[in-house]
Amino acid sequence: MPRAMTFARLLPGAAAALLAAAALAQTTATGSFTPNLSNDTVILAQGWSDTELGEILSAFKSKYRSGLGPVFSFNTKTLAENQFRISFPHDIHPRLLVLLVNYLQYPQGVDAAGRSIAVLGKVTLTSAYPLPNPAYSGKLARVYVPENDQQRDVVYFAVDGEYFAESLPDGSARTVSDGRVPSGVKPLW
Repeated sequence: MPRAMTFARLLPGAAAALLAAAALAQTTATGSFTPNLSNDTVILAQGWSDTELGEILSAFKSKYRSGLGPVFSFNTKTLAENQFRISFPHDIHPRLLVLLVNYLQYPQGVDAAGRSIAVLGKVTLTSAYPLPNPAYSGKLARVYVPENDQQRDVVYFAVDGEYFAESLPDGSARTVSDGRVPSGVKPLW
């Protein structure tokens, strides 16, 4: 591998190809996906402290390490007290995005009692998502955990006033008539 890295330093095109190959390796455990390095995917999270958010994101990375791949990274920016924006410079696999939205809402081992937690993802949909309507591809979607989520096994997408739900256990999607947008998520919309 050191020899390949030496060639990458000498040949800018080879370095770009090496980075592209590494980015594609990001998705081996989660299926076929080509990262878009100019993606607009962000997650807004409210209700955690800076320290707690760091611990939650670290735990997520540990739990899903095999699916994240070697180039996965994220940037966090504080927007207001206990409100953060998370972005993905190397993109994030669609499956991991929904898992992260759910994980931020319900992190394992973190006490959320008495808090108002709100999480909202924003992403331009591609065919890599399980779209119940192909016309959603190319459109901005808002991704969130629905209100009164008893099972904690679904994430909702809002697209142009329509909604669909993605099952966390199997990744399937179905159209839903009621968006069940939580009141805490509406201000992040």
